[in-house]
Amino acid sequence: MRGHGLPMVNGQRSDIVMYWVMGNPVVLLGKMEHAENLLQKRMVRYGDRPQLVVAQEFITQNGWYIGTARCKHDTHKKQRKILNERLRAQALSEWAHPAELPQVHLLLERLAKHPERFVGIIKCFTVNVMLSTTFAHGAVASLEDPLIERINAATDHQFTAQIQGRFLVDYAPFLKHLPSWLPGMGWKKQSLNWRDSVNTLYRELWDVTEQQIENGQGTPCLVQSLLKTQMQQISKAEGITIGSAMVDAGTDTLTGTTIVFIIVCMYFPHILKKAQAVVDEHVRRDRLPDFGDVPRIPYITALIRETFRWRTVAPLAIPHAAMEDDTYAGYTIPKGATVFALSQYIHEDEELYPDHNAFRPERFLDDNGRLNGLPHAGFGL
Repeated sequence: MRGHGLPMVNGQRSDIVMYWVMGNPVVLLGKMEHAENLLQKRMVRYGDRPQLVVAQEFITQNGWYIGTARCKHDTHKKQRKILNERLRAQALSEWAHPAELPQVHLLLERLAKHPERFVGIIKCFTVNVMLSTTFAHGAVASLEDPLIERINAATDHQFTAQIQGRFLVDYAPFLKHLPSWLPGMGWKKQSLNWRDSVNTLYRELWDVTEQQIENGQGTPCLVQSLLKTQMQQISKAEGITIGSAMVDAGTDTLTGTTIVFIIVCMYFPHILKKAQAVVDEHVRRDRLPDFGDVPRIPYITALIRETFRWRTVAPLAIPHAAMEDDTYAGYTIPKGATVFALSQYIHEDEELYPDHNAFRPERFLDDNGRLNGLPHAGFGL
């Protein structure tokens, strides 16, 4: 599989490649050490996002969306700080875990009754998880609920707009000033319609949660936490954008990863049997596991990490942009270059993950059965 990855440069396969699209440099990183060195250790230089006119100026209007916000916006720093605080393990145990467990139990109940419908049930589960942890929304009963269609559409709009080069205006920003009735300008009207549907959806969810809290009915969730502690630092519009980003980012990735996990259990029954034995030994069979059990079952964490690695649902990580000229490993990376980490390609690196096509959770465990330091998953926001 790696043989179909990065191209040959001067007769040798390179793990760093740069090419140009309409005068704009794009850098691909195909090695874990390169991704960590540039996107984490040099975050000060690579913390920006590339120019995405439709995503940054039309759908979110003020460039506030955390996945595409430019560093020139003060909101970018505020949102990163808020999310870093809210996504720490201790914080998650306070507002996320209490909302997630009932949805997990509902998922298991539905899978037990209708295993043949596992894809639809998992899609419904992921929407419920993101709604309950972000907006304290009750469980959606089925995929036929109109709210699921609206969330899926909003997510599609956001992600489509974030594909660099999907719209010509990303490379020719002057086009945004032309009227939408001109030939070839249909994208502008479409983008404004997307903005209306996205804003309406998440404003409604925010208002419902706010009203619940005012009535003393609110349950722990991200928006409740923001309303109680952050509204002097951010506006309501910024808060809504944070909520929408959480739902968008989690819905598709959680769905894809959970489906991959189910497929793993089907194709590798010995993995499922071992996981069940681990849970039975440390949790027993008189109750379901909860988050408090996680430290006692490192094999399950390793199993999840291997699921992320084996079939990465986001094979291309979120794009970064160089904020200044930089030199790295003999390469000159110009200011404004878009930088991608090739997540799936990196996860197939034989030096880090020998026999990478094999599904082996044990690669994330040391000789004593404890989690080791082998890296996994994505490369930050």
